[in-house]
Amino acid sequence: MGVRKLVVSLFAISSALLALTTPASASPIPAHSVPNLYRCSESRSCDIKNADLHFVNYSSVCSYSDCNFVAAADWEKIALHIQPSANLLRGEYKAAHQTFSGGMHMPDLWSYWKLSGIDGAFATKVTTWSHTRGAVQNGVLHFGSMIAALNVRKNSALAIQLGVAETLVVTIDGFDPGGPLVVFKAKTVQATWAQWGSAVRAVWGVSTSTSPLTPCRARSVGRLNFDQSADPALYDHDHDHDHDHRGATDDHDNYRSEVLRLLQCQWWNRGHGE
Repeated sequence: MGVRKLVVSLFAISSALLALTTPASASPIPAHSVPNLYRCSESRSCDIKNADLHFVNYSSVCSYSDCNFVAAADWEKIALHIQPSANLLRGEYKAAHQTFSGGMHMPDLWSYWKLSGIDGAFATKVTTWSHTRGAVQNGVLHFGSMIAALNVRKNSALAIQLGVAETLVVTIDGFDPGGPLVVFKAKTVQATWAQWGSAVRAVWGVSTSTSPLTPCRARSVGRLNFDQSADPALYDHDHDHDHDHRGATDDHDNYRSEVLRLLQCQWWNRGHGE
């Protein structure tokens, strides 16, 4: 009789433990350290695998707000899984003839990244991208990460999250149904799509290689003969009203970048007998 009572008691305990295990607590989706982040499975509307990446503090390299070199380094961390050290980035920033509070125009960054590289990675193509929700989602999935210029208004919720209100160059390392994940000052914050829409001014997708674009034979030096096409169609799957958005090349920025690149190619060719 005692054995029977023991079996019944064990069964009751087991049933109680099973009842405590709900589908939510058994979910394989991990919790993340970014506040307000959705716990969603990876899909075309959710890419949060990089939400918990740790970024190098580059405060010794340059002023964060206008230092697009930092955004490029963070982009390499996300998209290429390499992260330049602060010392290395400081050296390359000086090699580009920049000062701590200087900052580069974006076309100058693209030109330097293409010819000199950053930590061994060379930009091969930079595409100005649509900043609609669906286009950003597709851009992150295609490039691995994106670089963006934001104009953050004083006292806005996004300014409070980022700790600064001005024009910033940031990196996008993912998104969820609520909005994009913005990397700035070595941390990741969750923006809403509404905040993104009011702050974003430009978005770029970057393709890279381990080899520089030399010896410049492929393009005619002395005349601007360069490819201005965007990457292949990456359709916007936003279910509201934005469909079939493609990245469009910004002619002015590409023109400036190409002039700088051609001048650098002329210098390279003179030094190598081309």
